[in-house]
Amino acid sequence: MIHMAKLVYETRDGVETQEFDRGELTLNRETGYVEFQIGETSMENPIRKHIPRERVYYIEDENDIEMR
Repeated sequence: MIHMAKLVYETRDGVETQEFDRGELTLNRETGYVEFQIGETSMENPIRKHIPRERVYYIEDENDIEMR
């Protein structure tokens, strides 16, 4: 069984819900941003999306989210 986490946050277009496999979603303690990869550059470097904490409604299974 793959462990999933669910992120619900506010965007310009309304509320968005995304599910992630374990380890794909991180919370940056210094900035308070929730971060996840949305793609890669042509040189295979990760492109990450950063969601400010105040735009996050909730995260299911927060105890399993990697903190850095």
